[in-house]
Amino acid sequence: MTPAGGRVLFVDLARAAAVVFMIQGHTLSVLLGPEYQGGALFYFWGYLRGLTSCAFLMLAGFSFTLATDRHWSDYQAPSLRLRRRLTRFAGFMVLGYAMRIPTRPLSEMGRTTAAQWQAFTAVDILQLVAVTLTALQVMAWLTRDRRRLGIWALGAAGAIVLLTPLAWRVNAAGLLPVGLAAYLSAATGSLFPLFPWAAYILAGAALGAWFVARPAPRAGRAFLAVGGGMVAAATILHHIPVAPYGHIDFWTTSPNLFLAKAGSVLMLLSLAVWITRSRSALPGVVSVLSRESLTIYVIHVCILYGSIWNNGLIQAIGPHLGLAATAGWMAVLIASMALMAWTWHECKRRSVHLSALIRVGVAVGLFYAIA
Repeated sequence: MTPAGGRVLFVDLARAAAVVFMIQGHTLSVLLGPEYQGGALFYFWGYLRGLTSCAFLMLAGFSFTLATDRHWSDYQAPSLRLRRRLTRFAGFMVLGYAMRIPTRPLSEMGRTTAAQWQAFTAVDILQLVAVTLTALQVMAWLTRDRRRLGIWALGAAGAIVLLTPLAWRVNAAGLLPVGLAAYLSAATGSLFPLFPWAAYILAGAALGAWFVARPAPRAGRAFLAVGGGMVAAATILHHIPVAPYGHIDFWTTSPNLFLAKAGSVLMLLSLAVWITRSRSALPGVVSVLSRESLTIYVIHVCILYGSIWNNGLIQAIGPHLGLAATAGWMAVLIASMALMAWTWHECKRRSVHLSALIRVGVAVGLFYAIA
């Protein structure tokens, strides 16, 4: 499961699978006609699709703990590795907001309407990851201990899950600036507010702390048992006629939803562990899809949903296609994203200077296009 390079194979496999599910899920949402979006099979597939973001977030927390454990001393004091980590987190934040810029040129930002400003400050997955991983780094500094880091992460995850129904009831926008209120609930349009989504990253970090302290061969059985127990607990608790929060929506704020989704992800991770149990490496395309998941996320979102720089397929085509045409677009997007990721990965591997020059060139070009 863990090759000589230190990468955990089942994490790479799970992340690559999540990338494929992400692309197909977004393509369905953007292009498939509403007359096809119904029935038990579609809703079951929708539940599986909903696990994609949960899997990405849990794997982000899991990978954070593994990387921190591997270079513990570097992350406990000022170091080049720590500066690179914090710079990467800051990059997530900048990129997340850049994808939501509401006006061009940028000089018009001072004239945005309240609705445009609210859309700009809405929290998406990149801002969520940046804030939560930074919080985990602070926990690592405060705990000074690998085991306590896992305990703190698990406790924070539990607290966020239990406080989510309350956080969503508070009129945070009336108490805080809209940019801060956006981190607490979906009331201002956030897709991934800290409540409850940060709990998935924190739970993944706690899982990673457990993983590094125990023999890897036990992981698959443990993931399956714990995940199955969480799903069973969610089902039982949902049907118990006790409502400590009053009426809440199961599909948004219920703690039982977290149990069901996180448990389902653990069960799927157990399958990834089983598949990679006797492997020393994964096929190249699988590794590339995993390692370039951020690049794939940004580019495919711009292609499908559009951005300040371009119109997407949702504007050009919209949800009007049949099953065959939508499947064709899925295949094209998955293949093109894999090819792009492979090319970019090879560019970085073969020439650090060229890849850095391309990054700078792209950043300058994008800024110039909206300046």
